[in-house]
Amino acid sequence: MAWIYTDDDSMQHVRRLEGQCWQLIEMATHDPEEDLFQVYIGDVDVAQYINNEREELSRILETYGYPSVEFVLREFSGNFAYQVIAECIFEHYNTRYARRLFVGGEDECVEYIENYIEETGGKEV
Repeated sequence: MAWIYTDDDSMQHVRRLEGQCWQLIEMATHDPEEDLFQVYIGDVDVAQYINNEREELSRILETYGYPSVEFVLREFSGNFAYQVIAECIFEHYNTRYARRLFVGGEDECVEYIENYIEETGGKEV
């Protein structure tokens, strides 16, 4: 599946793997004093959160301004609703459940993400 570019501040990209499993990649500050960033990647199984951790998911969504899971599912159509939920979960947990791929300067991290996206399916047009 192709990657969708979702956030230019963090170079976040997302792609649907299968079912309601999503993979996300982005960069974040690693060491502000050294001006270093890190690139990390993680998978989010949205169905697991909806079916087994709904209360936790509702708290996460509220921090992004969405009043409930039902609101997101109603307001956004089809897979886009699940993509939004995956992005909120991934951003909420940040690097806690993700795998670090690279550490470097900002430009190096941008280049790393761009190359990774190209090598693993390219961007959706």
